[in-house]
Amino acid sequence: MLRKAGVRYRYVPKPRIRGFHMGHYKLWAWQHTEYRRIQVLDADVLPLVNMDALFDLPIASPFVGCPGKDSVLNAGWFSLTPDCETFKRMTDLLWYRGMRRPRQWDISKGWGVPMPAWTNALGREMNTGWDFFDARGNQGHMYAYFRFFARDLVLFYPSQVVRYSLSREVVVSTMGDGSDLSQKVWAAFPCPFVRKEAPPPLAYYHFTGNKKPWSKYDPSNSKFAEWYAALGEAGVDPSVLFAE
Repeated sequence: MLRKAGVRYRYVPKPRIRGFHMGHYKLWAWQHTEYRRIQVLDADVLPLVNMDALFDLPIASPFVGCPGKDSVLNAGWFSLTPDCETFKRMTDLLWYRGMRRPRQWDISKGWGVPMPAWTNALGREMNTGWDFFDARGNQGHMYAYFRFFARDLVLFYPSQVVRYSLSREVVVSTMGDGSDLSQKVWAAFPCPFVRKEAPPPLAYYHFTGNKKPWSKYDPSNSKFAEWYAALGEAGVDPSVLFAE
């Protein structure tokens, strides 16, 4: 399917480093320095529109992401500036400096920095500390690095764009304010909307949880139907592919 769609791909080798798990394979995106900017989509994401406008967001930030309802970065999409030094520093964060063993992570200490309240995709203040979905995995790791160590993180919310820097939180743009940033974002909003008041068109479906389109053939599910249609356009019969 990827070849038919003209998509070039390569598989990432398993990192031979203790302490890595599957989610940390995403770190290899920072090594693609042949590109100026990269968008990373989870494997359970189905793009619905052309998202090229998001390559040229007028935000000079090394990392742009979106929160989820239960995690600081659980929207299935983020954008980054490739940089090998950033890759090295992020990898180093997984280890104790000067010691050949993984960092001992726990809910109270997290990644070695106190976790202040964070705002989820519903706009709710979460006071869970490091106790949230994937806090010890790649989502918590990336959030910790860019907010507390690199100190440059931009997050998209349904109504605004927020930049976190040196202990500061600044609203960069309000959606629909007519700015260049707002126009580009609304052309292909990178994160699924959770509010129902005049939402912009979705850029993609993100199949979170354990109900994936490939787990059971269910043509009655409208979102799954879009996935099946994409397969059909690629010459794949989903009723056969997902037959029990």
